[in-house]
Amino acid sequence: MCPRRVNVRSSVLFPLLFSSLLGCIVLSVILFALSDVKSISFLLQRVSPSGASQLAFGREVVKVSAEDSVAATDPTCSFISCFDVYRCGFGLDYRIKVYIYPLSDYFAENGTLDLKISREFYEILDAISGSEYHTSDPSEACLFVPSIDLLNGKRVPPQVASRLLAQLPYWNNGTNHLVWTLFPSRGLQVGKAMLAGSGWRHSSFRRFHDLSVPLLIPDSHSAGTVTATAREFLVSAISTGVTSQMRSVLSDIARRHGDDFVLVEVCDLSSLSVCEASSQRRFSSADLLRRSVFCLIWHDGFLFEALKAGCIPVVMAEEMVLPFSEVLEWNLASLSIREHELGHLVARVRAMSAHRIAHFQEHVSYLFGQYLSSARTVALTALRILNERVFPFAARAHREWNFPRGWLQPAPPMFIPLSAGVLNGYTAVVLTFDRVDSLFNVLVNIAASPSLVKILVVWNNQLKPPPAAHQWPKLGKPLKVMQTPRNLLSNRFYPYDEIESEAVLSIDDDILMTADELEFGFHMPDRLVGFPPRMHCWDNASDQWRYDSEWRNDVSMVLTGAAFYHKYYHFLFQHGLPVDIRRWVDEHMNCEDIAFNFLVANSTRKAVVKVLPKKKFRCPQCLAPELSADYSHYLERSRCIDHFSRLYGSMPLSAAQFRVDPLLFKTDRLPDDMLAFPNIGTI
Repeated sequence: MCPRRVNVRSSVLFPLLFSSLLGCIVLSVILFALSDVKSISFLLQRVSPSGASQLAFGREVVKVSAEDSVAATDPTCSFISCFDVYRCGFGLDYRIKVYIYPLSDYFAENGTLDLKISREFYEILDAISGSEYHTSDPSEACLFVPSIDLLNGKRVPPQVASRLLAQLPYWNNGTNHLVWTLFPSRGLQVGKAMLAGSGWRHSSFRRFHDLSVPLLIPDSHSAGTVTATAREFLVSAISTGVTSQMRSVLSDIARRHGDDFVLVEVCDLSSLSVCEASSQRRFSSADLLRRSVFCLIWHDGFLFEALKAGCIPVVMAEEMVLPFSEVLEWNLASLSIREHELGHLVARVRAMSAHRIAHFQEHVSYLFGQYLSSARTVALTALRILNERVFPFAARAHREWNFPRGWLQPAPPMFIPLSAGVLNGYTAVVLTFDRVDSLFNVLVNIAASPSLVKILVVWNNQLKPPPAAHQWPKLGKPLKVMQTPRNLLSNRFYPYDEIESEAVLSIDDDILMTADELEFGFHMPDRLVGFPPRMHCWDNASDQWRYDSEWRNDVSMVLTGAAFYHKYYHFLFQHGLPVDIRRWVDEHMNCEDIAFNFLVANSTRKAVVKVLPKKKFRCPQCLAPELSADYSHYLERSRCIDHFSRLYGSMPLSAAQFRVDPLLFKTDRLPDDMLAFPNIGTI
């Protein structure tokens, strides 16, 4: 406050008034600055043992105890098992509250620790403190962020950092804590805390718990905008850090392809210059990336620089967890390749159209600028993802994460909605060969479904005609038999003019389902909805994708022997599916359902929906052994998944971890007239 006016003689009055006025002005400026710069308030905050916060210009001095026990990082943690969501119920704005620990000075027995904050970590804390999620009250916090800078692993040893974290007043074995670190897997023990870092591999990454972020190198130059320049090199690769065997392979590719494949290695670390061994050409690493269309990536450190330069990443590390892959669709902005496929890389990218390359470049620019361009954007993106984990009903859709406003996803012609309407019912397409008795049983069952408007039987036997008209069962629904010119499994996905409804049920001639099961599956959302589930997974032993039909917590495919979808995908299967995939299906007489799952997943960017618990729907009276019981069948289908992923250039399938059942399904002691679908699981 300004001093009160005092009654003194005029000889001292004016100097005193002048000094008082000057003091008021200086104090006002300081108070205004402190109130205006909210982003640095956390630097001045201390928390007393009672939890009351106060502002102070000093920093608390904390001794690092060597006696405190440190809980090892729990490798089984998930959002469900290690995050206390009940701390996040404050307020009605569906927004988590994030508390940042005040800065402190730490010292151990051998002296004071060097915990200087890097520019990148300061930007992270500054972004959090200035965001809508920040709170200065730890009692209402849902998430806690330690203010210990671990982005430089050499500055604080992992053992010391683990003890520092364990001494935090609200640590509680790491529950609801987010720890930012450079390389999470290098000895840091955090109990149940979430780790935000780079260098993750699928084997150590705790899915839906940890966060994969771009490599934040302390004191690195800040990100700039991606400039459009003439890109004279098709593919560039920096060989620093690869094995001698890999360097030999890359050198051979460079010799065969000239400027279509430029191979360099770091020759001056201080200036980040790279040199080409074959011609001794010298570039700055940033300049080489800006002049390349594609950049071969096998380490996280190169990914950020490639994206910044607008170079399309070709990721060679199968185990690498790409930044924010929980929400970002990286196959829109990058390619993936395996080591043994490197020899075909140049031919593969040469075959890409200019339109597709431009599409990749647009997504590279968008994803980088929106989510990865600076420590600040990385921090805010991480908070949004964590907020959506806590409040999934308020989450943004896939389109909103991966497409800017105004961009359109691939859509059907004439603006047909991808979601099949329920008002005009569905058409059942039944593929058959010569199992007439089984076919008739299936037709009788599905005809009982009230929403069925037509049955289309695809007769795939050219050597035997279908039964005469009087031999078919009386169904009460229109029936049309289509005789095909060739025995192809892909005939079931032909865009027949006879399919007049938007919704289609694809069903085999040996799968028996009740009308209630079909009715429930029919009233589902805008994606592939089915009953028998399947899963794809990566096999480290064979270095290939593998087909799996065992009971799992994940599902990424549903068999089209019993599945609902929009009829548009029949058109897309004939005219939008890669020709090599359709040829493979026709030649091998297998995997048409896998190809269809790839097609729909690539178009919708959504996981399938598995409905009802039953896994098998085969008819009990069918005596012939099931094809799926043959081990060679699984090997063939594994080869399909692996081959299709290479042709697509990525893996479009994504997994879901839920199943949809009726609300009162398996509820005890309820009469059938209370159930919307009482006859589920009765066959």
